Amino acid sequence: MRLEAKPGRRWVSACFTKTLLLLATQYRLTQEAVRAPVFPAIVWTTLGEIDRRIAAGTALDLAAHAQRLACTRDHLGRVFKDAIGIGPMAFFQRRRIHFACRQILSSPHSLSEIAYGLGFADEAHFSRIFQREIGLAPGQYRKKFAVSV
Repeated sequence: MRLEAKPGRRWVSACFTKTLLLLATQYRLTQEAVRAPVFPAIVWTTLGEIDRRIAAGTALDLAAHAQRLACTRDHLGRVFKDAIGIGPMAFFQRRRIHFACRQILSSPHSLSEIAYGLGFADEAHFSRIFQREIGLAPGQYRKKFAVSV
């Protein structure tokens, strides 16, 4: 029965170095996955404009916004869709409805006040868009998900 020799310092050092390298690579990959997505500047600017318009309760004029960015409306739409997955107007509508969801559940305002505050022409238009996006009418949504205190 022969006993194996203990590994030398070089071998241990090489294994340790390889392990550290693997851990560093894994850490770098993990950190890259957590970072914010890298979008073109016009996409970030458009996302900010969408949030400003929703907060102000005004419509998004995509042609005027594209002109301020020195590009065409079509180019802005293509770049936005490539980055986000849907067009800027669809994103604006979806974001506005999700903002409405928060307001419906957290504020005592009537549905018509919420609709007008978000820039919808009337409550009927708001209800149609809301139901198409969420699958429930705004009143049903409030009844189903409201937390009574």
